Amino acid sequence: MVNNTIVSRFRGELPQGDDDRSILGGPLYPREELLALLESVEEKQISLWSRKCIADAAKLELEPLDIAALISKALTGGKFLKSEWCTSKPDGPWAACDAYAVECLEWSEYARRELPCRYYVKFCIATTGKVMIVASCHLEDIRRAK
Repeated sequence: MVNNTIVSRFRGELPQGDDDRSILGGPLYPREELLALLESVEEKQISLWSRKCIADAAKLELEPLDIAALISKALTGGKFLKSEWCTSKPDGPWAACDAYAVECLEWSEYARRELPCRYYVKFCIATTGKVMIVASCHLEDIRRAK
């Protein structure tokens, strides 16, 4: 059974079969609106959507509010990459998400110094307008990403 449910506020034509999931013309969500939502967000308003996103956040020891701060940083100092349709699982509902990359310096206990790292975050505003759905949040290898 094909699921045509859309859980993001953005609506549009869903990809069919193995079609490209890209959405042209992004970002889909206005930066000012996202920043305002993030400013007043509570932990229960950040939904880690996919199993991989939940596992990546746990591995990085990121709580939902940490991810909200990371998204805020991506919106103010990161780089918009693309907009695309995402699913949380095969035949699951769809979300139209914006993807950003943001570089940070983080302390490395092993190196005993701050090292650059690049986070990739993909998210949307849910249909209610009060919840942010995070489809992806993980580190990228900076050497490959440039």
